Amino acid sequence: MENRQDSGSRGLNLATPDVGQASPALVLRGWCTANSRYFRPPNTSDTKISRTETINLQDFGPRGRGCSRQNGKTSITRAYRVPDDFHARFQALSRTYVYRIALGVSYPSQLPLAERDMCWNLRHTELDVEAMSEAGAMLLGTHDFSSFRAVNSDLSFRNPVRTLDVARIQPGRAFVCEHFHREIPFWELTFKSKSFLYKQVRRMTGALVAVGQRRISLTKLKEIMEARDSLAYPKNIIAPARGLFLTRVDYSESDLLSPQTSAGVRSNAKIQM
Repeated sequence: MENRQDSGSRGLNLATPDVGQASPALVLRGWCTANSRYFRPPNTSDTKISRTETINLQDFGPRGRGCSRQNGKTSITRAYRVPDDFHARFQALSRTYVYRIALGVSYPSQLPLAERDMCWNLRHTELDVEAMSEAGAMLLGTHDFSSFRAVNSDLSFRNPVRTLDVARIQPGRAFVCEHFHREIPFWELTFKSKSFLYKQVRRMTGALVAVGQRRISLTKLKEIMEARDSLAYPKNIIAPARGLFLTRVDYSESDLLSPQTSAGVRSNAKIQM
């Protein structure tokens, strides 16, 4: 679905080659006990199985393409029946990413255990959220996002024009906060689009944080966008991978069928991660 567009998102990866010639197929959804709220998207297509086939969950374990945390356990929570030619990546209508930021944390060791490697910890407590919101508004709409993609092998083959539907910053919260000795301010940056370029979300997040820290101005951000060149992106401001989560993928209702296919019952096309 989206792992090739933006690396570093957390959770369960169900991407493997197709198993057998099952028809109709099943698209699996699951979660890791190490991080049960969010999921990593597949990087090719979801695993397809028939109702009688068995899946070895060890294939999705920490040494494979499954949970990103060592010794994380995998659970399948839902399965969708889909047509045999269904492609989980190319038939997605939109993806929503959330990037989590913790303020006033100089070192990751100062975070609660449940937050380790689950957010970007920033030393300072001040962010100009209003300026960040203005910067996010500049990114909305259809643009050439060449300046916000990282160089990779697909660079010359992928169209850099993308339509960003949502770029929002809002207060967040800790996964576990009741028993921690101090309160840490969290912020969440939300981005929604049909598809993203490689590392686009992390680069947009880094730019918005740099604006919030007054390291770059809104005018400079506009110049970076208009340059349409990945080399125009400032060094050392890209957000690290650990704060990025895929939270939702939307599909057409006609693509996700319930087990009651013969009765014409269709599943909810919005997969909340």
